[in-house]
Amino acid sequence: MFPGAPLYARIESTFLDRANSPLAESRTHAPRSPFCASSATSLKKKPRGRGRRNTAVAFDIVALFSADTTWFTISFWMIATGIIGGLVAALPGFIDWLAIPHNTRARAIGAWHGGGSVVVLLLFIISWVMRNASHYVPTSGALVLSFVAVVLALATAWLGGELVGRLGVGDSAAHLDAPNSLSGRPASKHPQELRRAG
Repeated sequence: MFPGAPLYARIESTFLDRANSPLAESRTHAPRSPFCASSATSLKKKPRGRGRRNTAVAFDIVALFSADTTWFTISFWMIATGIIGGLVAALPGFIDWLAIPHNTRARAIGAWHGGGSVVVLLLFIISWVMRNASHYVPTSGALVLSFVAVVLALATAWLGGELVGRLGVGDSAAHLDAPNSLSGRPASKHPQELRRAG
């Protein structure tokens, strides 16, 4: 055993005790994922390619203003790694979505988030193929696809934030049918409770 093993064992048992406690099991608003104790953990730890793809577009902009094609090459390879990350994240994301109960706002938002993310991934794949055909220097069409994909990625990222932070997919105290974060209404109450109170 290594010197810190007793401390590690205590931390691990504390975490496992919390994850398996009756209180954790009674949270019906936190759907379980087959990948870990709660889907929030998998949503936070899933490999994602969004950041690399969005950063690649920033490098495209630098290349356009500096006329240095090295930035296009860097962007090409960042898009490639972002595509791989997006493909790896797709299956756990789909399985997490399947764990969300039917006929909830979270299920609908999850479908929009996942569908939008697939479209973003496809746009970047097409842009990457166009760049590969032109030896890493993007055509104007490849640049337009990347820019549109980034704008759509911002929208899907916001929807992902709604899932975890607002609708309680995971460990939040919110409800799966919580109102939109832009509505100004509290997330912790079910919409039917809000209608009765109002």
